[in-house]
Amino acid sequence: MFYRLFITFVFLCFFWEFGSTQTFTISGEVLDSATREAIPGVRIKIVSTKLGGITNADGRFSITGVSPGSYQIKTSKLEYNSFTGSITVPVSDTPALTIYLTSLSSEAEEVVISGTRTQRSIDDVPVRVEAIPQEEVEEKILMRPASVSMLLSETAGIRVQNTSGTSNSAGLRIQGLDGRYTQILVDGIPSFSGLASGFGITQLLPLNLRQVEIIKGASSALYGADAISGIVNFITKEPQEGGELSAIINATSQNGYDGSAFYSNKFDEFGFTALLSYNHQDRYDVNGDNFSDLAGYKRFAFSPKIEYELAGNILATISSGYFYEKRLGGVMNAGESLIGKPGPYLESNTSERINSTASLNWNIDNERTFMVRIAGTHLDRNSYYGITPFNASQTFLFADAFYARNSGIHSLQAGSGLTSEHFTDNTPGITLSRSYLFTDIGAWLQDEITFSETWKLLGSTRFDHHNRYGTFVTPRASIIFKQSPALTFRLGAGAGFKAPTIFLEDAELHGFKNVRPISNAIAEKAQSATFDVNYKILFGDVSAKFNFVLYSTWLMNALTVDADSLALDAIVIRNVTGLTWTRGGEFTGQFSAGDFKLSVSYAYLDTRQTDHGVTEELELNPDYWLGIVLMYENKDAGIKAGLENYYTSPQHLYDNPFRTMSPDFWLNGFMIEKAFGSIHLFINAENIFDVRQTRFDPTFTGNPETGDFHPLHIYAPMEGRSFNGGIRFVL
Repeated sequence: MFYRLFITFVFLCFFWEFGSTQTFTISGEVLDSATREAIPGVRIKIVSTKLGGITNADGRFSITGVSPGSYQIKTSKLEYNSFTGSITVPVSDTPALTIYLTSLSSEAEEVVISGTRTQRSIDDVPVRVEAIPQEEVEEKILMRPASVSMLLSETAGIRVQNTSGTSNSAGLRIQGLDGRYTQILVDGIPSFSGLASGFGITQLLPLNLRQVEIIKGASSALYGADAISGIVNFITKEPQEGGELSAIINATSQNGYDGSAFYSNKFDEFGFTALLSYNHQDRYDVNGDNFSDLAGYKRFAFSPKIEYELAGNILATISSGYFYEKRLGGVMNAGESLIGKPGPYLESNTSERINSTASLNWNIDNERTFMVRIAGTHLDRNSYYGITPFNASQTFLFADAFYARNSGIHSLQAGSGLTSEHFTDNTPGITLSRSYLFTDIGAWLQDEITFSETWKLLGSTRFDHHNRYGTFVTPRASIIFKQSPALTFRLGAGAGFKAPTIFLEDAELHGFKNVRPISNAIAEKAQSATFDVNYKILFGDVSAKFNFVLYSTWLMNALTVDADSLALDAIVIRNVTGLTWTRGGEFTGQFSAGDFKLSVSYAYLDTRQTDHGVTEELELNPDYWLGIVLMYENKDAGIKAGLENYYTSPQHLYDNPFRTMSPDFWLNGFMIEKAFGSIHLFINAENIFDVRQTRFDPTFTGNPETGDFHPLHIYAPMEGRSFNGGIRFVL
């Protein structure tokens, strides 16, 4: 523990600024331009000097030691636009100022919340929504430009679970449930289900993201199947007048290279954005056992989007995307010519994805809105797991339309949607087809009732008819009570369902070898409940925000791999006979003082499953998780730096010959960025104390060099210590 405190102390000392004492004083107050309320924690700086100050709880500041003359003063606070103005300090006077700042938060929070499809401030919507803003997205881009996995893995209650130590596939777990229960959306459209679930999170790029919204708990009420543990909605940037051009070039200490560029512009009624990216990673052996710990890949992506205002209140959007990746892991000295042949074990995965989306948003008037959307995705995946092939394709179609109207205290919404998922198994040599065609037709009603500024209630119900698994009714209700602007309570409950497929984490781990078709399984169903409290307070010059949540999810008919079938080198998927449930709590505290921001996150998790009368904890779920992040940002100096510390408690392990409980571990890292105008230089260190699973146990049994390979579950990082750095352009 001492070394973490020491690093934090050095970090603070390195960036602390000292002033000098002079003769005159500049004093005044800083107020919110809309509310005329005092703003604490605003940094006031006299440009080109070392003089400055921070507003107190009453919004007042005082800067001493100012020599006579003319100066530029500048303000900075993360939640507000900066202000720059001139002031002259006469010899015989003491200036008093009143500075008005405009808030960024109101603009940032007015976003489309995926759980309600309404334009609401996050603070006012009854459903509990966690938002990762663009500022945090950009910080994580510097740490891992090739995917969004790091952006999500450092959020309380969410875990990016590695499902293959050889291919480095991963799923996104929310509150202890497998990644297949999380519905991934891009701009509100389901994008990574079924065949795409194994690599979706590792392949999604962050450079064009505006923010990420997270709703935890069963949420099928508006988006149908798959949203059992929650929803993660990745919202891309919109075209902006004046244009935006950003690019990043990055290199890692483990032979990785990234180059991405994003462009956006708007000309009157026409707008355009485009993302272009190339990512490269060599196969990398961290522990020197001639077996890769990082899979090698070559990846190309291109995603353009066009917006056109057909009229002042009608917006049409068309977007498309192309993605290609070739990935290889396994024995290091085995070349690509040995893929699929007897001998050294190799895993190869080639993915090619094409997608397109079209939408029409009609703001009929201030009270009424109509939207219609249609989207399609086609994915081809060709793989070899040793000598075992897995070749498949999937076509996913999505369409929905909804009408919303504000009428008095009611915000009403009605809509309908259709999804079609066609999975075709092209694997040679299989005797029983695992292909399927799922079609789901759904309709929903929702009403958000505003009783007063204090109370709001949101209720919705969705009806779905699935072509193979029948009819489902998934209600949802949430209530918000704002006792004061500083204290908010929420209580919510919902339901969800999911049609059975072969895409379980264990099936991915074994490369779908001898996976039997789904035969007698029935649909999985879930119910969840959440209670959370938000509180804001000032401690002198320190502003603080706290969030505390309790939750529970009950899952019926959960799918599992039959243990007897694994012993026979086959994978038979069935429903468990009892209940699966997760329960726990999360706490997040954020503290801001001047240029410093401290975030503390804690999560407690209890997961259990009953099968054939035996109740056990679900594996690969830590009971406790702790995150401590300290950030420093001085916009005047163009410096941003961060220090991260994450603790993961032991996890239950089954079918592991080395242990039944994993060791606990800390992950520590730091990042620093320096801006020179539009050019940003950055360096980042991850896992600086080199924590990795191969320091504890092997990740497989057998002898891969002869093809005898048996993978084990991954409970700790594979890549160990890594450094990356590069240059970012923002124009």
